[in-house]
Amino acid sequence: ILDMWPKFEDGCYVQLGDKAVANSGENAGKEFIVRNIYFEGAHGKLRSSVSDGCYWNWKSADMRVKRSAPKALDAEGVEIKVGDTVYSIRTGAKCKVEGIEGDGVIKTDDEYGLKWRIINSHDVTHKQPVRDMDGVLIEVGDKVWGIGDINPATVVEVDGDAVHVQYFDGFIFEHKAAQLSHERPDSWERLEEDAEKGNCEYLGRSQSSCDGCYLNGKSACDEYVRIDLVRRAKALAEKEAAR
Repeated sequence: ILDMWPKFEDGCYVQLGDKAVANSGENAGKEFIVRNIYFEGAHGKLRSSVSDGCYWNWKSADMRVKRSAPKALDAEGVEIKVGDTVYSIRTGAKCKVEGIEGDGVIKTDDEYGLKWRIINSHDVTHKQPVRDMDGVLIEVGDKVWGIGDINPATVVEVDGDAVHVQYFDGFIFEHKAAQLSHERPDSWERLEEDAEKGNCEYLGRSQSSCDGCYLNGKSACDEYVRIDLVRRAKALAEKEAAR
């Protein structure tokens, strides 16, 4: 039966579940999944299913079957087509797809002017990346703070500019991306807490020792902490005045 069995153009036998393209009849050019392979005299049929009726007849003298063209899929599994606008999942750079080669994407990088650079399709997405107030990409699972928040929240969904976050008590709230930060926002309460800390604790050092400290000495620590507390107070006052 293998002498009768249909083969792809590369010589591999067609298997049930393979994708093929009908190259004759009313279904010519249509892609389908092979669900049935059967024979009628000197002819045979590949058929997707009885319900949709898509099939291709082949002759025993010409049994080469055309494979479906490979598709380039983005990070979410969405097919990439020429002309699409995609975004790098690493940098957020906006790109226009100029051509496709297998699983690679030939694209023009609109932001940096790099033309005909090939990148892997799994490194791009059709979804425009969402950034926080500091320009950092927001992704599901990130820990973020809203304006005025003392406690962080976890990003559970990003829907365009709307970011849904879940707080420690399970409460889910929707923020605008520009209202979030990956850095804990400063506040007068936090400033008061930090003002009561010793120099080493304020600077995030685990032990009270000047050995290896980049400030190199207690007097320098005292000066740095005082100046930084004043800087933060001024920044908070300016932010409140801007509101």
